[in-house]
Amino acid sequence: MPLNIPPETLLEIFKFLPIAAALKAREVNSQWQVLILGACDMPPARRDLFNLYLDCVKSQAFIESRHWVQANLRPFDRRAYIDAIYEQHCDSEGTTVEPVSQ
Repeated sequence: MPLNIPPETLLEIFKFLPIAAALKAREVNSQWQVLILGACDMPPARRDLFNLYLDCVKSQAFIESRHWVQANLRPFDRRAYIDAIYEQHCDSEGTTVEPVSQ
């Protein structure tokens, strides 16, 4: 039994979905695909990341390496990523350190 959710409500929901959930949601039906890909007011950086992903998975290189990619996917740990960047650019007291020119 299909849900009769107004498009306006769907658009509000879609703009807060994580990228992975939006990618899955666009497969529900053609209406959702149009809303997510075209009409959703997704922030520009998220839209760019979403489109980059779609472009990558269509490339021949990805298709050839798909089995390896699926076997090696890991959840993104945002906090660990930020901490690693912080460690690269700050000293032990938290003061920003300028990169050394080579």
